[in-house]
Amino acid sequence: MTMNITLLLVVFLSAVSIGTPPFSVIQLLWMNIIMDTLAAIALCTEPFVPATEDDKDKTVANAEPVADVSKSLEELKNKDKNDKKAKDELNERVSRKD
Repeated sequence: MTMNITLLLVVFLSAVSIGTPPFSVIQLLWMNIIMDTLAAIALCTEPFVPATEDDKDKTVANAEPVADVSKSLEELKNKDKNDKKAKDELNERVSRKD
């Protein structure tokens, strides 16, 4: 990330001051690929650190759910029942008018 920011600043400042960019597009792409590859290799070769007891308390599994699904399902069922009652009442009124 630092390399990308530095490269961006060098290209921008030289393009503003000199009028032409110091690197071609292909050179910029190659520099980006090489630096990102080296960063990925550095991250992949870090040693594994097992979780401690303190870390287990911070996991997502222990967090409260975002929505209570069972409550939502009950609300939908009640809505369906209410809709059905409303339809039945409407049908009764229509049949009484006939």
